[in-house]
Amino acid sequence: MTELTIEQQLANVLAAHRDWVESDGEAGTQLDLSGANLRNANLSGANLSGANLGSVDMYAADLRRAKLDSVDLRGTKLIGVNLTGTNITRAKGLAL
Repeated sequence: MTELTIEQQLANVLAAHRDWVESDGEAGTQLDLSGANLRNANLSGANLSGANLGSVDMYAADLRRAKLDSVDLRGTKLIGVNLTGTNITRAKGLAL
């Protein structure tokens, strides 16, 4: 059996989180990437609303047009992150 790449694993958890957001928590799984290394990750256009991204290293990540409504960013490093067009409403721990 072939192991999934990091990109494929991330795509899978993002899909499960999208289902969670769209179903108001009735389906899918809330995204919890706390403590993850997402340096240079491409998360452009992703719906991360309500996700736990606490203490994540997002150095130079691409979050263009991402939805970060009510996301937990406590302790997260956002150095060099592209936030163009990103919705960051009610984010916890946001320090830009």
